[in-house]
Amino acid sequence: MVLVLLMGIGPGLVALTTLAVVYLLLNAAINGAGHTFGSKSFENDATNLKLLALITFGEGYNNHHARPAAPRFSAFRGEFDPAWPVIRLRSSGWPRSSPRWTRAGRTIAAASPRRPL
Repeated sequence: MVLVLLMGIGPGLVALTTLAVVYLLLNAAINGAGHTFGSKSFENDATNLKLLALITFGEGYNNHHARPAAPRFSAFRGEFDPAWPVIRLRSSGWPRSSPRWTRAGRTIAAASPRRPL
């Protein structure tokens, strides 16, 4: 709905509909291709497509079938998961997504002088 607010009713609804349709179609295509074509890394039905993984931020690697609890889609040398560095960066706490509060009810940034990063 943000698109509708930013772009206006007509163009916003067209953009929203296009994104929804493309997402649904690409989701099914990625799932179908990822279980049909490519190389097998483990003894399961899933396959890995390097080009698809690059385009879809790691979704082309189906290693999660063999390692379901792993946050990283790539499992072997030569497999690059573009989302993994983002996950590592966000799990380190950078950038801070919510302000830290002091007992006085102010944020730490407002309560103390500016510190270098």
